[in-house]
Amino acid sequence: MKILRSIPDFRDLMSLVRASPVYFRQYLETRKSLLAGCLKMSLNTVLVDALAVQEAATLRGDKSVKRDAVQQHLDKYSVRRKAGESIIDGLIDKYDEDFLLGIYSFWQTYARPLTVQFARLFLSRFDPQRPPVFTHLSTTENTRLLRALYRFELYSCLFGGESRSLQLGFGEEEVLYFFFCLFRPWEVEEIFSVYTLVQDEMTTRLRVMEKKLFNAVTHEFAILGGAASWGLRGFDMTRTGTDCYSMTTIRPGNPWTPGYGFMENIFCQDVQEKRRRLFTTDDDLAGHSGDPLPYVGEAGSQPSFGWVLVCKGKHINTYGGDVHRPSPRDWGYVFWDRWRLAKFRGDKKLDMTCWEPGAEY
Repeated sequence: MKILRSIPDFRDLMSLVRASPVYFRQYLETRKSLLAGCLKMSLNTVLVDALAVQEAATLRGDKSVKRDAVQQHLDKYSVRRKAGESIIDGLIDKYDEDFLLGIYSFWQTYARPLTVQFARLFLSRFDPQRPPVFTHLSTTENTRLLRALYRFELYSCLFGGESRSLQLGFGEEEVLYFFFCLFRPWEVEEIFSVYTLVQDEMTTRLRVMEKKLFNAVTHEFAILGGAASWGLRGFDMTRTGTDCYSMTTIRPGNPWTPGYGFMENIFCQDVQEKRRRLFTTDDDLAGHSGDPLPYVGEAGSQPSFGWVLVCKGKHINTYGGDVHRPSPRDWGYVFWDRWRLAKFRGDKKLDMTCWEPGAEY
């Protein structure tokens, strides 16, 4: 049994189980606990985000959902995040096997492969002619990318679609406070960097599709506003799908939401100023007083070297900006370890930039 519990990859575990009648019998007796163990080892600190995404999946596209249901979900997520790893061991054991299989399926099908794909796509944008060589992600880089993907998916489940927040009765400043203020400023930048890449990739793909399917649509925002809110499943289908018709049906009841993107409006400077007036946070106070923000090494809970560089070593709590203007966000500066930035000279580019998060011009 110790051998089975020591295997982090569920696919490797199943290969061993199928090859041995003894292990197969042990697996049948304890498969739920083995699956939970695999999830803990594979997702680690991101497991609390994965749990939230799985629970929120039923809310996506459900027009009967009320504000209270979304608020309760956010409150539960906030409590679990503050409790940290101490709560996870006891928490995951309370779910049934089907729920855990749902978490594993999403991780295996979308989150895990897209973590590597996003890394490659980000790096290819640093220098399209000579992109940095990529072989693997470090542990901290993987954590930053993986949690950003899950949090982007969670936002999509709760607020996807141009009119979703209005339907639920959330003001834009409330979405900013109740969702994005759960995270540290550099973690918000991670989420917005994922969104920036999703927008860019979908723009390329949907411009081609528009000629075939959307002759009546003359402005790309009219389809991008809804397309980006599909989350990781929609993004993966956009990149790999060849059946254009299926692209119009993956969000039943709410296809192709027209209008501006579903995240930029939350991050505009007027909304951020209003949020600060109504809901002041500790990060706001630290940014207002210009508290120092040193680089303290590679740790998932600490700011990356790239974030410290663009903030000039001072605490800031401003997000967003124009996703259609070139910026270091295009190549995922906030995700990389210091050694990787130095290797492809990204640190030099950041050190010389006048850009900072939240810049709109």
